[in-house]
Amino acid sequence: MKQEAKIGEWYGKKGPEEIVKIYRTKFKNELEWYESEMWRKEIEYRCADYLALSRAIVEKYGDEGLELVRKVVNEKGRKIGETLAKKVKEMGKSIDDLAAFQEAKKAIWPWSVAHADIKVIGDNRILDTMLICHVGEYWKKVNAGELGKIYCDSDFATCAAYNPKLKFIRHKFIPAGDPYCENVWVRKEKEEE
Repeated sequence: MKQEAKIGEWYGKKGPEEIVKIYRTKFKNELEWYESEMWRKEIEYRCADYLALSRAIVEKYGDEGLELVRKVVNEKGRKIGETLAKKVKEMGKSIDDLAAFQEAKKAIWPWSVAHADIKVIGDNRILDTMLICHVGEYWKKVNAGELGKIYCDSDFATCAAYNPKLKFIRHKFIPAGDPYCENVWVRKEKEEE
């Protein structure tokens, strides 16, 4: 029987907006920098650049351009996955140790603890909940559509490059109107490998 991780398992009967509010209070000091206007604008400028360039490529090359954007973004995701795996190995741990993923992410991006809640569930799942994500909020604000989704879907390439024995599942997505992104990294069933 397959089990699905849901954020509700960890936060009881609180609503999504209340969960985000609690999280913002809990990590107020850590979030001060991440939620600063300067950092938010920096992220928005980077997203706007990606979106403008991607739209120009798709406008000029159509479906081939869309696939080119997807390929480039997935390459970025692959490099992130490889960076995480390398960090885990540098820490003397195995990529099969799911707790090591959490440690590596915090070691590489210490600020990630302030906006992402990562929980290891048993020995086969990681629940990675992005409670605050300026990128996702920007895609929603500007209605980035498929190009915003492609950018965030690089998470699938990150997971595959980090550990091919894992698969990535997205239950909630800020650009789709959810109050947070809920991602699960789960060990593949034997028949899926």
